[in-house]
Amino acid sequence: MPDSHLESLLLGTRDALLSGDLSRLGALSEETEQALAAGVPPDAAEAERLRALAERNRPLLAAAIRGVKAAQRRAAEVAGHGSFVTYDARGNRDILGRAPAAPVRRA
Repeated sequence: MPDSHLESLLLGTRDALLSGDLSRLGALSEETEQALAAGVPPDAAEAERLRALAERNRPLLAAAIRGVKAAQRRAAEVAGHGSFVTYDARGNRDILGRAPAAPVRRA
């Protein structure tokens, strides 16, 4: 059982990262910022426990950020011109789909 609200938030963040619950991460982030603004407990043991939890979450947060950025890039590729970028067995890039249409000019 968590000893503090901040510890509970860090554990909740880990759970949300592991389950891919990005909407929950937004709320947890705001709550965590508010809890940190209120101050970290002066108890050294609790402060060390919180630091360890935050460090444990760091690689998960980095991976989530990389994943979201990759998804954004991929969505932009697919939505961009109605084409789809793929790679063959040799790693050569290929674009499938229609070529972008020329811009329409008005008279």
